[in-house]
Amino acid sequence: MKKEMKNWLRSSIVLALAAGALVGGSSVQAANTYDMTQGEFLTNGLNYTTTNTYQDRDTLIYKWDAKNKKIIGGNVSVGQDVLNSSYEGVNVNLVIDASDLSSMSNDDVKEAMTQLASKIKNYAETNRYRLNAYVQVREGLTASSKVLRSYQLEYKTPGWGDPDQEIKPDANVGDLAEGVFATPIINGAAGSEYEFDENGVWRYKGFSGAVDVNFTTPATDNVYAAIRTDGKDTGISNLTENSSFNSTLQMNADASSLADSKAYLAYSGTGNQVSVIANELNATVKGTEATGIYAGHENGDTTSKVVVNGGINLTLDGKKTTGVEAGKNGEVSLLTGQKIYNRTNTVSIESPNGHAVYAHDGGKVTLDAVKVKKADKSAICAEKGGNITLGIVSGLTDESISTDDDAGSQVSLSVDGNYTGQVKGNVNVAFTKGSTYKADNDSIGTVTLNGSTWDGSLLRDNGSVSINSNGQWNMGETGRGIKLSALTGGKTTASRGYVKMGSDNLHIGTYSGNGTFIYDHDASDPTKILGGNITIEESKPLSLSSTDLGDKGDSTAEGTSASTIAIATDSAGIDTTDNALVEKVLDNLASKLAYLNYTKGERNLSGTVELLEGLTSSSVTKHFANLTFDEKTGQAKRDSEVYHPYVTYITGDASIDTAYADAYNADTNTYDFNQDVFIREAKSTDSVYSGSLYYGLITNYGTEYEKPSKGFGMWKSAKPDDGPSYTIDLHGNNLTVDLEAFPEAKTTGSQPMWTTAAIMAAREGTIKITNPGEVHLTCNANYYYGSAIRASTSAGTTNGAHVVIENDQGNLKDHIVYLRGGIDTPGYQLDYRTIETYGNAKAKDITQENSVYIKGLVDIEADKHAAVFARGGWIRLGGGRISVDNYDALWTAGKGRIDINMLVDDDGTVKGAGSNDFVLKGNAVTVTPYYGKNGTLNLAFTTANSRFDGETGGTGEQNLYVQNGAVWNNTPESYNIWSSGEVVKSDLASIATHLYGGQDAAHTGYLIQDSAKDLTIKNYSGFMKAYIARDESKSAGEDGTDATSQFSQKGNIIIEKADQTDGQNADFTLLTSQEGIDTSNKEEVLSVMKDLAGKLIYKEATDSENPAVHLNGHVGLAEGLIAGSVETRLADLTFDGKSDGTGSVVDSTYQIPKNYPAILYGPKETAMMRGAKSAMASTAMIWRAINNDVERRLGDLRVGNAEKENGMWAKVGAGRMSYDEGTTDFRTRFNEYHIGYDHAVGNAGWRAGASVSYIDGKSTYEKGTGDNDVTNFHVYATKTMQNGAYLDIIGRVSHAKNKYHIMNDAGNKLDGDYGTNGYGLSAEYGKRFVKDSGFYVEPQAELTWGRLSGKSYDAASDYGGGRALHVDQDDFNSLIGRIGVGFGLVKERSSIYAKLSLLHEFQGGFDTQYTAKGEPSNATHMDFDGTWVSAMFGGTYQLGDRANFYGYLEKTYGGDLKTDWRYNVGLRFTFNRS
Repeated sequence: MKKEMKNWLRSSIVLALAAGALVGGSSVQAANTYDMTQGEFLTNGLNYTTTNTYQDRDTLIYKWDAKNKKIIGGNVSVGQDVLNSSYEGVNVNLVIDASDLSSMSNDDVKEAMTQLASKIKNYAETNRYRLNAYVQVREGLTASSKVLRSYQLEYKTPGWGDPDQEIKPDANVGDLAEGVFATPIINGAAGSEYEFDENGVWRYKGFSGAVDVNFTTPATDNVYAAIRTDGKDTGISNLTENSSFNSTLQMNADASSLADSKAYLAYSGTGNQVSVIANELNATVKGTEATGIYAGHENGDTTSKVVVNGGINLTLDGKKTTGVEAGKNGEVSLLTGQKIYNRTNTVSIESPNGHAVYAHDGGKVTLDAVKVKKADKSAICAEKGGNITLGIVSGLTDESISTDDDAGSQVSLSVDGNYTGQVKGNVNVAFTKGSTYKADNDSIGTVTLNGSTWDGSLLRDNGSVSINSNGQWNMGETGRGIKLSALTGGKTTASRGYVKMGSDNLHIGTYSGNGTFIYDHDASDPTKILGGNITIEESKPLSLSSTDLGDKGDSTAEGTSASTIAIATDSAGIDTTDNALVEKVLDNLASKLAYLNYTKGERNLSGTVELLEGLTSSSVTKHFANLTFDEKTGQAKRDSEVYHPYVTYITGDASIDTAYADAYNADTNTYDFNQDVFIREAKSTDSVYSGSLYYGLITNYGTEYEKPSKGFGMWKSAKPDDGPSYTIDLHGNNLTVDLEAFPEAKTTGSQPMWTTAAIMAAREGTIKITNPGEVHLTCNANYYYGSAIRASTSAGTTNGAHVVIENDQGNLKDHIVYLRGGIDTPGYQLDYRTIETYGNAKAKDITQENSVYIKGLVDIEADKHAAVFARGGWIRLGGGRISVDNYDALWTAGKGRIDINMLVDDDGTVKGAGSNDFVLKGNAVTVTPYYGKNGTLNLAFTTANSRFDGETGGTGEQNLYVQNGAVWNNTPESYNIWSSGEVVKSDLASIATHLYGGQDAAHTGYLIQDSAKDLTIKNYSGFMKAYIARDESKSAGEDGTDATSQFSQKGNIIIEKADQTDGQNADFTLLTSQEGIDTSNKEEVLSVMKDLAGKLIYKEATDSENPAVHLNGHVGLAEGLIAGSVETRLADLTFDGKSDGTGSVVDSTYQIPKNYPAILYGPKETAMMRGAKSAMASTAMIWRAINNDVERRLGDLRVGNAEKENGMWAKVGAGRMSYDEGTTDFRTRFNEYHIGYDHAVGNAGWRAGASVSYIDGKSTYEKGTGDNDVTNFHVYATKTMQNGAYLDIIGRVSHAKNKYHIMNDAGNKLDGDYGTNGYGLSAEYGKRFVKDSGFYVEPQAELTWGRLSGKSYDAASDYGGGRALHVDQDDFNSLIGRIGVGFGLVKERSSIYAKLSLLHEFQGGFDTQYTAKGEPSNATHMDFDGTWVSAMFGGTYQLGDRANFYGYLEKTYGGDLKTDWRYNVGLRFTFNRS
């Protein structure tokens, strides 16, 4: 057809379509088609005028002149009137035919589209966006022609980004809105249809589109991929930024017409990266082999990658199919850092003839969710070092998950659904909540049950199992036992892991978490527990982690929680009223468990044995006992006490509290308990509503509880008034309440809002507990909020909600209320407060505030959370112990008030301090980090056993009583940073609103100023002594303002106002340790005192309006920095010498206190010297005592015929000696071990021998202990004469040592390691006169000399950061003379004897010198001379021809050194002379 005919035909069609239609206005305008290349449209163009109804999209036909690169056709004009009049505006497509283009390359298309866009002008000044115009390339020019490319035109609008911009009618070509493509996506390919960004990604933002690649020409590498690399990174993305209206893209790669073809959706094989980012991408791949996604670089050493994100659906059609594959040097992974709106990252795979996911030759696949629609039996497979890590995998039923035996091959994934397939190799497989796994596991990886069930066994050793959220493992049978490298239980005690034991023994290398191991028992004999034993090698606390913490959500905190284990069986068939039977069943349950590392001192596991109602995770514990472990074997044993807990709450309404019907007394509205009471319950999301919840075990909700469709809940009562009041009378019995409240975790910021407490007063009324024994209250939680006791209501009430425990009768220590619990979840620990009250908005006075009143003692331990928090309300405690690690101990906010050990009248007025012990560790403040400030603290430390370690301050009142020897150590405490888990020292500037000291000097209180910041006392009265440590590296200044002050590292003590008591001034003494100070040098002492005086500032003394001084100040030195240390030097202070009230020393008042005992420091012996001297002396005396020890052996030789034969002998013994004379004091017990051999020499009656002995001694001193050791080597000879006379000669060398540890009265320590060598020589002459009866008398004389060499050494002290005491010990010489007489009787096979001796030491001087840096040298002298008497009794018995047993007992009398007793027993073996 000629060109003219074509143009005529096209014009005719257009005119026909346009007949009867006007561009101006009509009620409904149908779509029109205009040929802009003909007639008046070519000449005059097309103008759109006013329209006020919807206008369908018009089609305007243009022609592209490829040769001249221009558009043929008339212009289009849109005016302001049409865009103002219709919200729908003008909708129009400007189109050209694809046949007009030289090619469909991106460059050719964009060039034509840019020209085409210039044909339409937007002249409107407002509502410009109502021109909705597209430029398009179509396959033909009819209305139904396929759109190959479509771009929306964009017009700038003033005020949108640039208010001053000029209004221009021209359009910009926007993003591709629709397209159909037919070629592979390859970055860098010549003539590509695709436009790539700087990262090589083709970004398709249309609402729909298709890439349909039909391969018909064979490729050299036989690879046919819709997306592939060719030396550059490439990829696709069909996401619209910041929009939920993302498109669906259809992609097809069809190589089925080619022989042996390998077809892919995405292929990365050149060491580059392919990105597949899709809201939803539906892909079909056809070929002989069809693979969805592949990454690998078989012939290179760089990594080929494919990254994916979004929803990708793979349908594979081929003889061999694979969904996702990573080969050598290949990685397929999830793109991180980008989240698609309302879209889970899921790869859906239909691979009927092969793997769904496959990694091999070191390749790695890491994906999020995977849905397996179809795969062969080997669905997930890793080989030859391949690694697969997947999120939740759904759709698997009986397909396998496996690796080969290569050490580098691994698969990790979670399975959702019911699975019966094979798991083999090195596979970590988890199962989602509600899923089931029914098969044996042939893997060395980890099986994780997240609220799921597994019926099966482990076929390989050293795998591991993790069971969370009440999941259960029903162990199968292997017949060989199961050995796990690790078993991890649930994160909480209420969300445990359960193991139903089979007949196999279970060996666990490392156990952590919370687990329950359930056994069957014999129906006819319930004491027979059926199932294998459990052996745990080591146990560890469970590691916990919380993410997305902090103000920016970018912090992570780590923590741990304790590990617990329960061994349980069903109570069915057991007469639980038979206590003996119950105990026997529990005993036999305990026998099933052993904890081996308990024998090595490990203490990381606590446990119970339990009888349950049922054998599932929802079973209730009805009877239990705690477990202990044998220290030698680790075998578990039942503790003696068996508990029979209640397992539900008390509300105060008898109609609800049916479990307590037997205890309820309606006449008195009392729950009477005549035995110990245990209330125990564990709550989790499975059993209780998971949203906001208020829950307690002893409550006063009454009928105002709510029961949702899922489990039981107590919400914060909407009717807080008129709640029940009732009494629990324990009649002297113990009460234990244990609530474990652990909802399932959600995401940070959306965690479940459970508020739980063991005792919770939540409505108006009083819960009173009377006549208790001990009370133990515990509540453990994991998120918001937890307490052991809580009093709060949802709205104000007339009289408030109250908890009262009357434990103030009898011996207070028999009725302590122990409060425990907390939150272990990192980042949430501060949401627990052991005791908490909220304010009552309707309270008219303190007595109507919500309150907790424990009249007696408490014992509270807390970590990383406040122990007591009056968030409004009133908390009163009688005293006791509150110990908090890593957080503040006491908080108040609003009108909250805390009184501890205070005397208060009925209207709440404080009358004074109580007299109970009170120990507090942790800060006490009237300001909180997140919950407000103000309030009042009244704290009384009024006994010598009372102590406060911590700081105080805030915006409220902090009133402290420190009296009668109590101590306030104003020291920084550790503080846990909730968002990171970091523990830091937090140093406050303490402020005491009132500080009340003792009534007089004899009842003073003590203050240790250990803070680097100033301590401010607004009002002070009474008597106190304060201690401040010195920095000896600095020289003493004249006052506290000197930069070189030895006290500059500690803050000042500032007293703003002092009050008189009964007309007597307040009294305050500043002290420091005299360590390192030459106290004999008055000038040195005064210099330090003046330096110290600058630390006390008395503001009232400088008040120009009222300069009255009501404070007596003193400064001095003390033995140490321990409260109550003896004061050694004192002087008075004056405060009128300086404008700021700083103290100044009055030199003329310098004194040595009259009661100072001059035996500790100065020219006399110090306690350290006494201790060191005693330690060395004890060693010397052991050495001396055994100086002639061989003499006993030589005496034995003269009994019977022993002197005629060779002999080997050994003996053991022990003894005790003591010395307490002057300033030397020691008591030593020792064991001795001795072995020797002797032999006849010639025929003249001589015998010679040698022996070795070892003495092991333990000594105690005045204030210390020591370990004594003496090792000796002896040589000896004896000559026996025919007339009964004998001569003995003995020589020896020795090594003596002593490691000692001593203290002085101030608690300072000294550690010494003393060792030296010794020598000795002795000679004895005697003669035995024997009667025919065997009786003999033997007079004796002996002289023994010895020398213990001198020794110089340093003993380490804790003075001044570890200053040494240098000791010079002189030689110790001993010369002892002895005369004595022995009496004995010798029989054929035995002999007995007694010996009495008089001994005298002719030497015995013991001299020592001591020096220490900064102190004068000193010396000590002891004399160990003197005379004493020794009495000995012994005997010998012949056991056979060659063996004799012998022994003796010895004691000394008189003399300073006493041998209280000493014995030896031994054996002698004799041989014929050769």
